[in-house]
Amino acid sequence: MKKDYFFLAVGNLKHRGLRSWLTILGVFIGIAAVVGLIMMGEGLRTAITAQFSSLSTDKLVIQNVGTGMGPPGSTAVKKITQHDAEVINKVAGVEKTIPRLIRIAKTEFNKNANFNYIASIPNEAESEKIIYDSMNVKLKEGRLLKSGDSGKIVIGSDIAKENLFGKEIAEGNKIIIQ
Repeated sequence: MKKDYFFLAVGNLKHRGLRSWLTILGVFIGIAAVVGLIMMGEGLRTAITAQFSSLSTDKLVIQNVGTGMGPPGSTAVKKITQHDAEVINKVAGVEKTIPRLIRIAKTEFNKNANFNYIASIPNEAESEKIIYDSMNVKLKEGRLLKSGDSGKIVIGSDIAKENLFGKEIAEGNKIIIQ
């Protein structure tokens, strides 16, 4: 009985060769597509997990309404006020609020101008540490900002790259920020 099925299958492969090969090709493409989608899903899950691992479950970032990408004035923004920070601080379980200024500003270097995000760093050492830890900051060169620093900045690796300003920004270079 099994022998008959085998010969029937081989006979059909011989008589309908093109159809058989196209079917086999379709099965392989389908399997490859499913494996590819699973791999992409796992890669995305790993990337998202890595991003969230820099934040812990006891930290929450609250941003103002309407923050968007683009040059200043291109998005509608409703600011979080000091009163809002005080209300958040009064919520049960909240131990500390760290207000920061984050905005898009024009930055100039090497006779090139771009619009980049800039952010303030709190003056208190404990708050600085919380911010640096939550952003998972790793220095290539130089040092982190300390309270009392004036006229100094920390530049992210994406901004320091040569292709953004035509020349890589190095420690000690002067940059004009709006």
